[in-house]
Amino acid sequence: MMIDKLVFIFAANSFYTETLMKKIVALLGMFSLAVLSTNILLSTYSHASNFRFLNNSVLTRFTAAESQDFRAFVASTLDKAKDHQVLSWASKHSKLRGRLKVDFSYETDTALCRRSLFIIQDDKGQAERFQFEICKQGGEWSIQDTPARNFQESDWDIQRKHGLQVLESSQQGVPLSWHNPKTGNSGVITSTATENDKHGQCRQLAISIFDKNGQSSNGVYWMCLQGDGNWQRDVRDNWDDAQ
Repeated sequence: MMIDKLVFIFAANSFYTETLMKKIVALLGMFSLAVLSTNILLSTYSHASNFRFLNNSVLTRFTAAESQDFRAFVASTLDKAKDHQVLSWASKHSKLRGRLKVDFSYETDTALCRRSLFIIQDDKGQAERFQFEICKQGGEWSIQDTPARNFQESDWDIQRKHGLQVLESSQQGVPLSWHNPKTGNSGVITSTATENDKHGQCRQLAISIFDKNGQSSNGVYWMCLQGDGNWQRDVRDNWDDAQ
């Protein structure tokens, strides 16, 4: 099994092509998307041969009118929704629909922040999930900087190797830590559940990453073993893998 075929996608730190990046900027134009560094995204994507389906993301289905409606929905939700509340959105122009969950709120030295989880689904039932740390600054909501922006290719290589080691291990609940002395960045990967279903063998991984400045990001993801012997992320239409 080739190590470079293993790719982990971190919700809002997911790796997109340039075309999809532009679509995200158009869709979430209310946010400052400097956190999604194009150079990092594209260099990492070059190793993601089993994730080319991202070119056909549901985000590419949004028209200009739908993008405007969705931005208004997000802004209103972040201003008014309670923690753990889930609100639904449906396009007036097509069969696109989605849900937004405010996972929890917290304060930094300068702003109120809310972890926000999105599930967006198209008319074919294709669903995709996104996670953002969004803070209100200067009266506007903006995406918080994340450690992935400070990661280098050597960090992702170490991450993939350790992730594969966890996936192929029979141990569960045992964290595997890694540290890159060249960059000061690090991470922890833990297998938290295993199941066998129509997808074959699947394992749930809790993944945390830390940059040299102490910023952290975390998520829980399902990875399923494919017929070609490679592990691929399985995005599920629920909130269980996005705590």
